[in-house]
Amino acid sequence: MNILLVDDDLDVIEGIMDGVDWEGLGFRQVYLAQSAKRAREILQEQDVSVLLTDIEMPGGSGLELLEWVRDNQLDVVTLFYTSFASFNYAQKALELHSFAYFLKPIAYPELQGHLFRARDEALRLRSLKRPESDPKAGLRDRKERFWKKLLLNEIPKSVEHAGDSVSYEPQARFMLCVCILGDSSEQISSWKKYAALNVLEEMAEDLSLAVEALFTLPGGEVCIIIREGDEGSETRLLKLHQELSSFVKKYLSGWVNLYYALGTGVQDAPQAYAQVRVCADDDVSRKGGACAARDYQQNSFPYDGEKVREWGSALSSGQTAQVQKDICAYLDQLSAQGKLNMPFIKYMRIDLMQTIHTLLKQKQISAHDLFSDERFDSLRASSLQSVEHMKRYLCYVVETAGEYMEYIRESGSVVSKMKDYIGEHYSEDVTRAVLSKVFYLNPDYLSRVFKKKTGVSIGGYLQEVRMCQAKELLAHTDTPVNEVAMQVGYDNISYFSHVFKEKTGLTPIEYRRKNR
Repeated sequence: MNILLVDDDLDVIEGIMDGVDWEGLGFRQVYLAQSAKRAREILQEQDVSVLLTDIEMPGGSGLELLEWVRDNQLDVVTLFYTSFASFNYAQKALELHSFAYFLKPIAYPELQGHLFRARDEALRLRSLKRPESDPKAGLRDRKERFWKKLLLNEIPKSVEHAGDSVSYEPQARFMLCVCILGDSSEQISSWKKYAALNVLEEMAEDLSLAVEALFTLPGGEVCIIIREGDEGSETRLLKLHQELSSFVKKYLSGWVNLYYALGTGVQDAPQAYAQVRVCADDDVSRKGGACAARDYQQNSFPYDGEKVREWGSALSSGQTAQVQKDICAYLDQLSAQGKLNMPFIKYMRIDLMQTIHTLLKQKQISAHDLFSDERFDSLRASSLQSVEHMKRYLCYVVETAGEYMEYIRESGSVVSKMKDYIGEHYSEDVTRAVLSKVFYLNPDYLSRVFKKKTGVSIGGYLQEVRMCQAKELLAHTDTPVNEVAMQVGYDNISYFSHVFKEKTGLTPIEYRRKNR
């Protein structure tokens, strides 16, 4: 299911895009428009089920847009929002059978609820409509599904039986393009991707490029299928890249890489796509440029692990910041010289991670637990996309490992933190295994360090803390003994009483009487 968001204010669009869980609501595509005119074009071209629009916009209001929707008998569930609490607006929205009407500023949890109900209404309307009643409806969606399945090898080689009611003449030729949007942040926000997609299609139309399909690939890249026309198609495609790059640089603080193949027929599209992917995946140094698959030279660069060994020695001696600086400088230098590709940075990633794992193991630190957070997974998953992504990933693992090795150099600080943890979690099941997960250290090493610094075992210290808390509860509250036992971490009252008497010489009841 698709939704169209209409607002002339880019800041509002950014806020809504970041504030709503579109995937959780079940929306496959979010289209953006900054005018009623562009919104009408999208509604004519795309299969849109829900419309979320501002009322006050230059060049046509949201109310006029809904009137157009009703006049054209489109089954679109429409929600309005506005900065002005106007009775006339509310009355008109009611007359036009809008689904919801609310005021800015938008509370995102409330908006999420409105959109959830709008989605259900759209599903209800769809279930009432016979799918064969309008054979042209959703043609663009069917084309996008067709091309996506074709390129990802999800349909039979005999594309005539692809099952999406899309057919092309044998002589038809297309430009198959992959766009990669990058910026200086760790992760490109969803609104930036949607903004770029919408602008891209408008620019293509202005340049008389016939876009057959435009969709997002599994890795987040954008695929564009353009029907070839005259001999100037490639020139206009490169002009499209220039204009899109200018927009992305100015408004989104990013860059765009374009990789493409020309003269592609439907039957050979999967092979052409594979060639384009080779270029896009291997070309990790490009930062804003266009490259035809026919022109790309895939080189092999010799990899030497000497640098990684030097960084490992420096990291071991506590020079974390210097190692990060050296990594970035080294990769930037090779990138400027054109001596980097995906295999090279992949080898470097493997070598550095092996070096760090070895250093951590020597210091009894569990690398598996230290690098188990979502940020590590996200950075690693994107690390092979470009030099910038790899620099972020390597600097993160170096910083994380370096800071933790520095932290445990003072074993007393680790023991102090362990005591604090036990003091806060004494009522829970605190074991060596639990503490090793919390502090990313080998269980045996933890036990040795703790006993060396405190003179007691971890279990013995936990018991002391529990008994101390039990004494407080027995002496200063009327909490029943069985509840005292539960509150300090003992499920079995008999065992609690046994341990308490062993430590104090008195049963819990005797201790309470004596200390009242």
